[in-house]
Amino acid sequence: MADQDPAETGTDGTRAIKDRNQRIREEAAQKRKARRNAEERRSNVQRNLGASEMVDDALARGTHAATAWLKRHVNVIQWLVLLGAAGGIGWQIYSAHHHKVEAQATDTLMAGINAEFGRVGGEDEAELDQATGLDDPRLHFADEAARAKAAETAYRAASGSDNIRTLAKLGLAGTLYDDSKYKDAIAAYDAVHASALASKDVDVRLRSAEGAGLSHEALGEKDAAAKAFRELAASDVTEFAALGLYHQGRLALAAGDRDGAKALFKQALDKVSKDESPDKPLGYVSSLGRELLGTIDASAVPPLPQKNVFGPEQLKALRQEGGSTPGTPAGLSKEKLDELMKQIREHPPAPAPSGAPAGK
Repeated sequence: MADQDPAETGTDGTRAIKDRNQRIREEAAQKRKARRNAEERRSNVQRNLGASEMVDDALARGTHAATAWLKRHVNVIQWLVLLGAAGGIGWQIYSAHHHKVEAQATDTLMAGINAEFGRVGGEDEAELDQATGLDDPRLHFADEAARAKAAETAYRAASGSDNIRTLAKLGLAGTLYDDSKYKDAIAAYDAVHASALASKDVDVRLRSAEGAGLSHEALGEKDAAAKAFRELAASDVTEFAALGLYHQGRLALAAGDRDGAKALFKQALDKVSKDESPDKPLGYVSSLGRELLGTIDASAVPPLPQKNVFGPEQLKALRQEGGSTPGTPAGLSKEKLDELMKQIREHPPAPAPSGAPAGK
């Protein structure tokens, strides 16, 4: 009897294990049966429901599930609402403070700009605004040195975001250039050119390149200047590309290369001539480019944009009467009249100045 297996003796421990396993299996089977019965009942109910009743049943069960979930997690939801409200209030406070700081920083930048473009001369030299009759509102300085010093001081004191400080440094570089501090100007222009703002803003990048080029030119460093001007000329922006060609033309003309300068000036004028109009003044490149090109070859200077000689009424009379209208050339061909009509459509006459009647 001592050598008999305990499992065969039917001891209490073995029987307890068997009973527990049996209960677990029975409970699992009952749960599976309950789920099957519930699904079968739902299926039977849905088979007996109409389409609208099935929708109502689905909504009811969904609402019941959502309500139960909300009840279980109501504390968590309350905390999330409180945190969201606190975060919103905190963001509003931060945003208001940030805008206030940025506004103050912009004021420091504007102080430099106002000083840079201030008026120089005696108080009695101020001219009245013809439109308003008011005095010149710009800051007044006794001489150029005082104006340049005030602008430099204000630009150096500018604070705020990286972008504002970069713009202030660009203004500082221009002030240093005007004050003939070319090496300091180059350092400031190069810092702007390498800034994050310049990588995103083409205007800032190319203006800093032009300033550095002009500063190098003032120091006699022609190769460095030419490199900066070539960057301008390679731009996709017409105004900067024309400006770069114009500066390269100046360098070529100063070096005695008249043919090279002529070609560069013509390229620059070709770019800007597309936007020229008789009703607006010539731009910087258009005006000075024509002047320098004229010193090389006057015949190569492109003609200025011209206003139409004939008005619509005169052209209509010429077409109808064959040129017999007094004060107009006679004998114009139909082709010439058509050409003049095309010009008048493309470039209508400018309005008469000072309120004078048209045609007077």
